[in-house]
Amino acid sequence: MTLAGKTVRFWLSLEGKAELPEPLSTGESLEALVIEEDTLGVWVWVANDVGEQRGFPEVMLLKWEHFCTALASYELPQERPAAGFRQ
Repeated sequence: MTLAGKTVRFWLSLEGKAELPEPLSTGESLEALVIEEDTLGVWVWVANDVGEQRGFPEVMLLKWEHFCTALASYELPQERPAAGFRQ
């Protein structure tokens, strides 16, 4: 499952809390829009409570080892009718 394009709640590891800027590392979790993911981790955009960008870099890297759990909504694929000719 790819996280890119989804708003995800990340529960930070102890290492993640130590590495992130202080306003982001004070809570138990961090909610962010995942812009891209790669072998290093996920590139996220973090907004404040009213949806405006915080005073942080536009996109920042949240390394895989910096969080222990992530929660994202998932939609089941729609069932499509079988392809073929009608008799």
